[in-house]
Amino acid sequence: MNKILPLSILSLSTFFASVVQANDESDNGFYTGAFYNSQSISIFSNDRDFKVAGFVGGYQFNKYFSVESRYGKGISGYDNSIFIESYDYKEDINYQISLSAKAAYYFTDDFKVYGMLGYTDTELKIATVAGTYIDDVFQGYRAAKIYKDVSGLSYGIGISYAFNDQFAVFLDHQRLPDFDVGRPEVSYRWDSTTLGVTYSF
Repeated sequence: MNKILPLSILSLSTFFASVVQANDESDNGFYTGAFYNSQSISIFSNDRDFKVAGFVGGYQFNKYFSVESRYGKGISGYDNSIFIESYDYKEDINYQISLSAKAAYYFTDDFKVYGMLGYTDTELKIATVAGTYIDDVFQGYRAAKIYKDVSGLSYGIGISYAFNDQFAVFLDHQRLPDFDVGRPEVSYRWDSTTLGVTYSF
């Protein structure tokens, strides 16, 4: 299922693009860029904040429709270092990959709003260091590193402003996939806000 969904999105995107034709071929072509984003996972009143930086690349089929991929890596994660039997817990985004279809509406020739629907795969890196005790006697520290994969549907809305035919800046907000925290009664929300710049070829 995890492999079928991205292929399905890409197939639907290609089909939709062949139906919706643009009159100006200069709106077609590849683009690339870079981004920085802030992500937050809210579990009850405990927020986990992450910072991610990465690259974006895509193809614009016409003025209104494009397909885009992003790759990011965590540069600042969640640190819950607390003194409970010498326990230390850290969590970060090892990598994050997404593929999205984007549909745009233009307010002016330079300014547009767009919606995006796609698939996001994230690998979380969890590192713990815990002190071990036997009969209240400290035995030393034990370290563990766990990698957890989270993938699924993502969607959002954004705005973009083009300075010229090549350079544009964008800002968008997305809801990222749900993930299993091991407690079905726990409610959580994963949000991502991204600021980036693109260059069109």
